[in-house]
Amino acid sequence: MAPKVTQEYKEAVRDSFLDSAEKLFQRKGYYETSIDDVIQASGTSKGAIYGYFESKEALLEGVQEREYVRNLGYGKSILSSQGSMASKLEKLADIYFGSQDLLARQRCRLNLELSAASLHMKPIQNKLKNQYGQLQGVLTFLLKEGIKNGEFRKEINADSIASLMMAVVDGLALRWVITDGDLDWKRIKDALVDLTLRGISVDRHHSR
Repeated sequence: MAPKVTQEYKEAVRDSFLDSAEKLFQRKGYYETSIDDVIQASGTSKGAIYGYFESKEALLEGVQEREYVRNLGYGKSILSSQGSMASKLEKLADIYFGSQDLLARQRCRLNLELSAASLHMKPIQNKLKNQYGQLQGVLTFLLKEGIKNGEFRKEINADSIASLMMAVVDGLALRWVITDGDLDWKRIKDALVDLTLRGISVDRHHSR
């Protein structure tokens, strides 16, 4: 009688394929990586990997989805924590900017390649649009709560501010990857948080 395969085991195997694929996509790029490369790196067989992922595109989608779930989880945990909306905004910035190291640069490269590839992969493009919407929703909710409790100016448009914040982050990531230059992420984070809060906070705005 064959041993029973648990859900935990299946998830561990799936994660091992995603780990191997992610490292290869980061190092070689999506288009230069083959399914055979992933199979060799994971030490398994074609039959094993196709039991979890039907194509290289599915692997790419799985890698991106896993990273997104982590980031969304961080955002939701901060929203549910104690403290002012301004402090939560700073915590979000600390998590993002505090993670910018060499590995993060490789992840940024992969994310940019994913964005470009999604133009030719409608399912991934639709998923990215949905994920951007959810992440913006976290920021918009935080800003609206700050307006409601009197921390942030009532005349600001929460959706527009959230879009602007995401665009700044995306732009910095693009510059970092393309130029390969060094950025002082702590100083950038401090400047961005100060500039944002100075513009939207009731107290800081009145004190200028």
